[in-house]
Amino acid sequence: IASIVHAPYDQYIEELVFKPLQLRRTFSRYIRDGSYPTNYAIGHDVFGRKLKKEKNLSTVPASGDHTTAFDYATLIISIFSTKYLSQQIIKELLTPAVRMDSSLSKFYGPGVHLMFNDRDTIVSHGGNNPGFKGEVMYSPVKRCGLVFLSNGDLGKLISKRLAEISTGLTVDGLYHGDFYEQY
Repeated sequence: IASIVHAPYDQYIEELVFKPLQLRRTFSRYIRDGSYPTNYAIGHDVFGRKLKKEKNLSTVPASGDHTTAFDYATLIISIFSTKYLSQQIIKELLTPAVRMDSSLSKFYGPGVHLMFNDRDTIVSHGGNNPGFKGEVMYSPVKRCGLVFLSNGDLGKLISKRLAEISTGLTVDGLYHGDFYEQY
């Protein structure tokens, strides 16, 4: 992004995304406005032991953003509204690129997982850093979803059930494969 827009990633993302969407608790590196956040979660391993907090002082776009569930939900809702993106761009986001499993209607799309059935479309994206797990699931058809952030390595275990009881979303296809078998 920095090469294309001729601006540092953190400046670009702040001006294009964080400020317009009023994501007040989201930042791309551990220093924001010259200060360090003092209220942050500590991650835990699978045995419940505390892990050292990683504080990225430079941007790491693939895994170094810091946010809250509220800000993340605001981002997802904004992506699928036509206030910030055109219908054409939203359609492109929902276009499958690579089939993930031959027995399921599960695909990689541009930056997200996509699941399709005859009644719904589920967009999902997960996070997997040591001591922290996260999951977002959103139905553009039903206009509902879930953002779940955990400060433990076992965090994703609960996200399937949370999606079912909070939104009624059927997300079994996301929980198929080796990652979840380890639990």
